[in-house]
Amino acid sequence: MLERLEESGLLSGKTLGIDSTTLEGNAAMRSIVRRDTGEGYQLFLEGLAEASGIETPTRADLAKLDRKRPRKGSNEDWEHPHDPDARITKMKDGRTRP
Repeated sequence: MLERLEESGLLSGKTLGIDSTTLEGNAAMRSIVRRDTGEGYQLFLEGLAEASGIETPTRADLAKLDRKRPRKGSNEDWEHPHDPDARITKMKDGRTRP
């Protein structure tokens, strides 16, 4: 865009300003996969529950287990299977969203 403005002679000076924005992608944790194993989020949590001794975990058990886990939304560990450039964003209030 700036090249077009310069070609038209509408830019002058030496200071350049760039504006950007974060667009909300309506993704969910269920749509991401582990980078190392390729397993989905739900399957990963079920594996954690089994390793901790819960044989048949309920959704409440999985939520409780996941709530206490550190680094649960790490971009180094998770990726979107169709868009590897997508990142989990930290919101102003501290929540994370993929």
